[in-house]
Amino acid sequence: MSDVFSYLPPDSSTYMKTILLLLRKGENQGLLKQLQSARCEIEMSGTFSGIRWNAFFTTINFLVSIDDFTNINLTQDEKKYLIKICDRAMPRKCGLDVMEVDIVPDIENLENQVVDISEDLRKISELPIGQNSVLFPSDIREKGRIMSEVYYTLYLIENSLRLFIDKVCIENFGENYFSSLKIPFDIQKNISGRKKKEKKNLWMSLRGDSELFYFDFIELSGLIVNNWEIFKDYFPDQAWIQSKLNELYEIRNLIAHNSYIGDHEKKVMEINYKSITLQISKGI
Repeated sequence: MSDVFSYLPPDSSTYMKTILLLLRKGENQGLLKQLQSARCEIEMSGTFSGIRWNAFFTTINFLVSIDDFTNINLTQDEKKYLIKICDRAMPRKCGLDVMEVDIVPDIENLENQVVDISEDLRKISELPIGQNSVLFPSDIREKGRIMSEVYYTLYLIENSLRLFIDKVCIENFGENYFSSLKIPFDIQKNISGRKKKEKKNLWMSLRGDSELFYFDFIELSGLIVNNWEIFKDYFPDQAWIQSKLNELYEIRNLIAHNSYIGDHEKKVMEINYKSITLQISKGI
């Protein structure tokens, strides 16, 4: 029966338009609003879906701008609905059963997305706050504006690094690469603990299907070093990437605890951001 399937995915642009048309006719207009500016990639796995004989398990990745990515938070019901719509839009003759969807930042168009947000931040800082101004003195508001820019940059670094690692691992070990990686026991334990906590605290947003999103920032450094054979072509040496990520991790901890960072820390982050971006761009 496998000869009835072409196993050729449809044109992604046409497929995306079909998805949007189905969403427009459906009841969940919120999804339409969130995805109307996205593009998609059709990711066919090497395993069968178990739904139709010889049909492949397929994931649809929706690539959105960084700004949209930070605002999208699909509920489980919305995700199930979107999977249903995507599967309905997929031509039956392709032999691709849509079983999963994922929302990812569009890093290929990153340069067009990283814009100067100072004007938006200025408008926020100038909002009238009336009698509550005693709670928000001008220096606190100014530091808040600066820290929001710092967080934005750090967010780009951390998640671009995850996407880079994911791409390199797929190229070397295939889609189901995680079991092929050398992961220290303490990191495996931490990941397991985070997953259990996430299941217990249902109000928390899901990190995503990739195991990489359960790694803490500094643990990404450990992953690279412990699997140096597949990453060595992208960095000068282990000490180089370790030192860069360790410095960023210290700054990340300050930001996570709402501490203000000074000009020195900002300069360190700026230099490391540019250095790491130049190195991993070869892999992205």
